[in-house]
Amino acid sequence: MGKLALQIFYVVATFVVLGLWIWGIFSAYFFAVGTVLILALLLWCSFSSLKRRRLMEDLPTSKTTGVFIGLVELKGTAESESPFKSVFAEKSCVQYSWKIKEHYNDAENSGWLTVASGGESAPFYLRDDYGIVRIDPDQAEIVDETVFSQTCKKKDPLYFSKGPSTEITNSTGKRIFTEKVIELHKPIYVVGQARERQDCVAAEIAYDEHAPLFLISTESEESHRTDELLGFFGYALFAVIVPFIAVVLFIPEDEIFDPHSWQAILPFWLSGAVIPI
Repeated sequence: MGKLALQIFYVVATFVVLGLWIWGIFSAYFFAVGTVLILALLLWCSFSSLKRRRLMEDLPTSKTTGVFIGLVELKGTAESESPFKSVFAEKSCVQYSWKIKEHYNDAENSGWLTVASGGESAPFYLRDDYGIVRIDPDQAEIVDETVFSQTCKKKDPLYFSKGPSTEITNSTGKRIFTEKVIELHKPIYVVGQARERQDCVAAEIAYDEHAPLFLISTESEESHRTDELLGFFGYALFAVIVPFIAVVLFIPEDEIFDPHSWQAILPFWLSGAVIPI
C-alpha cells in the first residue's frame, strides 16, 4: 500500500472514530482510548512525511554512469524503445493509466462509480547527460501527470465510443474520463534501490522490500519535499487541535471549565503538542 493510500486510510479512520463519538456510541473509556489512537495515527503520518523529506534531502543525486548497488536518486527523462500510446489523449508514454466513472442517483444516495479502468506499464529507461539506466516500475509509487479529464453526457460521442456500452443502474447519464501518463522524453524524478540486471552487466532501479522508498514521479524533487513538509506540519497541527475538539464536543458545557475534566484530556493534548516539536 502506497504512502497516499495509507494517509487516506488513517484520515478516514480518524473521522469515522470522531463520527462514532458524535453519535454517542463510545463510553468515557473508549473516548480516552480513541483519543490516543487518533493522536498516534496522526503522529505516524506526520513523522512519515518528515522521514521522507529528510531522505530526499540527504540522498545525493547520482548520475546514470555512477549508479551503485543501494538506494539512489536520479533525475532525467523517460525513454523507451517501444513506447505506449495512451487511450484517450493518445500521448506517447512509458506508462499510462485510465479510469471511467459514471454518476448515479437513487432514492438513498448518489455518487460516482468506477465502471472501467486500465493501463499499460513496462520497464523503461531514465536518460541524463551521461547515459541511461533501466527502471522497472513494478510496485513503485507512481506520481504521474493527468493529461486527459473530461466529463460528458450520452450525446457526446466519447460516452460510448471509449466507455462501456451499457449503463449502471440509476445512471444519470454522465461519465468522467481521466487518464494519467509518464510521457516520453519528459523529466522524471526517481528514488529507489539499484541492483544488478539479470540480462547484462549493468544496474537497474527496481522494487526492494527493504528499501524505504521507491518513487517514480513527473514532479520535481523540490515539489515533493514541499509536499512532505506541509504534510508534516498539517498532521502535527491536527494532532494538537484534536483534543480541543474532543473537549468541546464531548465534555458537558457545565464541566468544560472543571479542572478534573481537563486533567483527563491534558495528557493526550501534551502528547499531540510536544511530540511533533
